[in-house]
Amino acid sequence: MDSFVVGRIQRIYAALGATVEGDLAAFPLIVEDDDESVLLSQDFLGGLSDAQLSNLVHSLIDNIASLNDHARRAYKRAGIDQSKVDDIAKSHVLLVISDLWNNDKHGYPPRNGGNSGLLPQITDVKRILRMTTAGEAGSVTAVTFGRDGMKTTGDGSAEVIVTAEVVDGAGAPIGDLHDLCAKGLKLWEDGLKALRLL
Repeated sequence: MDSFVVGRIQRIYAALGATVEGDLAAFPLIVEDDDESVLLSQDFLGGLSDAQLSNLVHSLIDNIASLNDHARRAYKRAGIDQSKVDDIAKSHVLLVISDLWNNDKHGYPPRNGGNSGLLPQITDVKRILRMTTAGEAGSVTAVTFGRDGMKTTGDGSAEVIVTAEVVDGAGAPIGDLHDLCAKGLKLWEDGLKALRLL
């Protein structure tokens, strides 16, 4: 187990965690009422600016994509063939994340379609409410809005996440950034455990 790689994985978890808020009480409802009606509205930005949202997603991308170089060095220190680390980094999800990182470093579009060949880019960075069921047949999650705030019912969960759309060079969807990053983290974690770096 390489302590530096362990520290890098912990940083990725911290970066992913910074994009999630599970306490819906952190987002009080906006209540406007008069003698005739009551208007309830919700703003999930929580005071974050567009630049702050962008910084959160780029920090997450950076932490995931830069792990490859650190893992290769750890393997070199251990005297083991670095190509085994490269095999993890060649997964489709991690190639897309690497391209997004390179876009941030070098500008868009990448040469030759980037590592993934898809010319991926980020659009529509946002902070949204995401409801998830328990993953079993008949599972239900609901969020209700009232004067006393939001309440979650059912056997699933609800949280507010910072995410974005990832599209290819033609604008076709590749996936949700938050989901891609979570998958990328799992790929690294599983792969590095198999290589005994974690």
